[in-house]
This record gives sequence, C-alpha cells and structure tokens, in this order.
Amino acid sequence: MTFVRDNRDYTTNILINYENSIFGKKIMNYLDFEKALSKPRLGRFLFAVNGNHEKAINLYKLNIQLSQTLYGLLSIFEVTLRNHIDQHYRKHYNDNEWLKNQCGQGGMFSHPMFTKYGFETRTKVLTTLAQLGTRYNHDRLVAELSFGFWTYMFASI
Repeated sequence: MTFVRDNRDYTTNILINYENSIFGKKIMNYLDFEKALSKPRLGRFLFAVNGNHEKAINLYKLNIQLSQTLYGLLSIFEVTLRNHIDQHYRKHYNDNEWLKNQCGQGGMFSHPMFTKYGFETRTKVLTTLAQLGTRYNHDRLVAELSFGFWTYMFASI
C-alpha cells in the first residue's frame, strides 16, 4: 500500500488514501484502515452502524470533519479566555507581570488551593518562565501556558 506523503497527519493521509479508492485508485479495504488506526479506535464507529464497514469509515471521516471544525472554535475560546483572565488579574493586582510576581512568597500561587489535585500552578509558571529564558515577556508567558492551566485556576472554586 502506498501512502500519500505531505504535511498532513497520518490519519488524514489514511483518509486521503481511502478517498482515492473511491475514485478507482488503489483500494484500501476496511482491514487496512483498521490496522492503520486500531481496532479499538474504529470499534465504536463500527458498533454505531451495526457492523457496516463502509458506513463505519464514513462515520469516522465525519467525526474528523466535526473535530476539525470544533478545534478552530476551541482555539478561539482558549485565547479569549486566557486573555480575559490575564486582563482581569493585571487590573486586580495593578501589575502587568502578575503571573511571575504572584509566584513569590505570599503571592496568589502560594495559596494551598493552587496545589490541589496534584497540579501546582506555581510550579507550572516557574517551569514555563525557565523554558522561556531570555525570550520571556509577560504576553509570551500567557500564551505558553496551556488551556488546562487556565481552567485549573478555577478548579477549587
């Protein structure tokens, strides 16, 4: 079996090869598809369509299309959320570098509520600061912290 080689991820290449089979090129059968993606991954799709292989692959493709659409929306939501949180705390602390400065003794991140559930907010900020090194600026730090970081800030509320 020949795979399309380009900048797309492996799953997208599998789907392109499956699409090519529809238009008379090398046929990729369900077992090849399952081997490439794994039986457990395709199992839920196969179950949903009562064992119909062609429908399972089509359902899988629709799921990827939906995920691609939602990913863009989630990305916009993430940036909007973190920027609003940042703006709020910049005003609250009257400090344009509140993330770095709240890691110190007595700072917001030294409070025990930020170490619940095995996730240390302070440690994450300090680790990211160290990784940024001389490239540090507050906006870059805000952008480097994951969506999980920003949502975790409110986990104990």
